[in-house]
Parts: sequence; structure tokens; C-alpha cells
Amino acid sequence: MLSYQIINYYELINKELNKLYQVLNPIFEWSEKYITYTTETLAKILKGKTEKDSAGTHYIVGDGKIKAEYADNVKEMKRVFSSYIIFKAFGEFKQTIDYYKNENNIDTEDYIQNFINETDNLFNAYQEFQKDDENQAKMINFANELIKYKMLLENTLKMYADYSLLSENEEVIDEQNNTVLCIQLLEIDYTMEEFATLLKNINDSYYEIENLLTNNIQSVKYNKLKIVKIESGSLFSKVSGEKIIIEILKKILKKAVAWVQANFQQGDKILAHQKFAVALKEDTELMKLLQDNGCDVTASKQNLEKAFNLLSRETLYLAKSACNVKIDDEEFKMESNQKQKFLTEIKTKLLNSNKNIKEDENE
Repeated sequence: MLSYQIINYYELINKELNKLYQVLNPIFEWSEKYITYTTETLAKILKGKTEKDSAGTHYIVGDGKIKAEYADNVKEMKRVFSSYIIFKAFGEFKQTIDYYKNENNIDTEDYIQNFINETDNLFNAYQEFQKDDENQAKMINFANELIKYKMLLENTLKMYADYSLLSENEEVIDEQNNTVLCIQLLEIDYTMEEFATLLKNINDSYYEIENLLTNNIQSVKYNKLKIVKIESGSLFSKVSGEKIIIEILKKILKKAVAWVQANFQQGDKILAHQKFAVALKEDTELMKLLQDNGCDVTASKQNLEKAFNLLSRETLYLAKSACNVKIDDEEFKMESNQKQKFLTEIKTKLLNSNKNIKEDENE
């Protein structure tokens, strides 16, 4: 796929997800009430059981209050869950996505397929409940599935909203405050999903460096990262951003690539990001650069640890995704006799293990 097709595809998904969310919002609002109801009811039962006199529990359960409230919840859910409207909206959502993919010859799966599968699971739970709507167990199962689905939809929305921000910038770069970073991951063709993940990875790293320099003070503003040019296949990304942030990002990326290649060639198969985080914190030149530009290195140790862990994970993900990386005019190449081993042991695991950039979190 060409870069503009990727951008258009993610913008389409973002728009369609928002439309679907609006249709589902009434049932999501009901699920919030349901959570409150179940939490308060459980608290009452537990409180009643801790009392010496069993009258408390008898009062809650014995007079049928819970059963009556349950019935009211079911009625409310049925009122707001219009199966015709919701099923129709979801059908149109799938049809729109499938049509776009067919028209643009997109034959690769991405995160949206997982979302579609989970939506089908939610509808199956609802249909099971509908067969026996007096069955409290089925009602509870559907409500729990709905709560999980709401979180999934919100996370998916955020993901594609982030991706849709990866739009190409045709504006003239402000040379006074901005500078350019060019990254090429060579000799490997990336799927659309991998391509978008790597772009987001660069943006997240930039954002985390900004947080370090501003100490999370909202009043301090830096220029946001903008894409000047992107090409799919073997990833080519040309981005512009605040000079000092780009300078720091370049240093960390170059250090990450060199660290991965050197350690791998020495026989280290783990390459866990925690090790690289330590290496970053021991880099006196990098720490001085951060400190000279506003990073409070005496601040909370926990906050610094968190920032360096995130930066090390994000930059290592990019460094571990190719055996030939070019950053601006500097090229980092794996030795020929190591390339196949690297692609088999590192890259394949990295990009195909549950599509999860945290794959080495527990190593």
C-alpha cells in the first residue's frame, strides 16, 4: 500500500468507529448504571453478613429487593438495547470497511478484525440472554461482556485516532524551531499494521522526550511531531519536530540500533528493554543533554524510571524490527552472516507475537 492509502484507511476506520460508538452509547450508559448497582448491592450484602444480627442480610435478600431491582435493570437494558438498530449499524460498519478494503486491494488483517470478532462475541452473549431473559447468570454474563466491550471500543478508537493523526504535512518546515529526522528500515517489507505501529512508535518516543523536558508542565509547549513524507513497504519516514527533541530522539534511536546489533552479534538473544533502559541512564552525554534542556534529573526516581522504561521499549522495538537501519545519513547494517538469524529470532518474534510491542516485558 502507498502511504496515502494507509492514512485514508485509518481515517475511514476512525470515522466509522465514532459513528458506531454513538449508536452504542445508550447501552454503554446503562452499563455504567449496572456497575454502580452491582457494586452497591455487593457492599450491602457484605455489610449485612458482617453484622451479628442477620436482620441486615434478611432485609436485603429476604424481602425480594435484589430480585425486583434486577428485574428493573433488565427492563431498562431491553429499552435501550435496540437489537435492530445496533445490529444494523454494525452490519453497515463491517460492510463499509470490507468495501473499502476490496476497492483498494487491502488483503492484510489489522487490529480492526479483532474488534469485529469481539463484537460478534458480544452479540452472541446478548442472543443467549434473550433466549432466557429470566436467567440471572446469562444477564450477568452479558453485562460483563458489555463492560469489557466498552473498554475495547474506547481503546480501539484511541488507537485509530492516533493513527489518523499520521497525516502527511505539506507545510513549509519552520527551520528556526524545527528540524527533520529521516528513518529508513531497509530490506524488509512491512504489513500495513506493522507500518502504522512503527510510525506511532516514533511519535510516542517524541512525546515522552517532550514530557521529560517539560517535567509534565502543561504551560510549556513544544512543536508537535509532523510527518513530512512516508512510504510504505520498507518503512521510510521523514518527520519534523522541535530541534532539541529530535536531537535527543536521534541519539537514543542510534544508540538503540547500535546496542541491538552489537548485543545480538555477541550472542545475546534476549535484548530486553530493561537492560537498555539502564544503558540509557548510564549515558552521561545523554543525561547532560536532557538536564541542560529542562529535564529535572533530581525529580521523582519513579517518574524517571517510568520515562526511561517507555523510551527504551519504544526505541528498541524500532531497532529490533530490521537488520539494516538508516537514520538520516548514518546507516547501521547487520553483518551478512547474522541477518537471517536476526530475522528469524528477533524480527519474526517481535512483529508476529500477538502484535504486541510489550513482548519482552517479562524477559
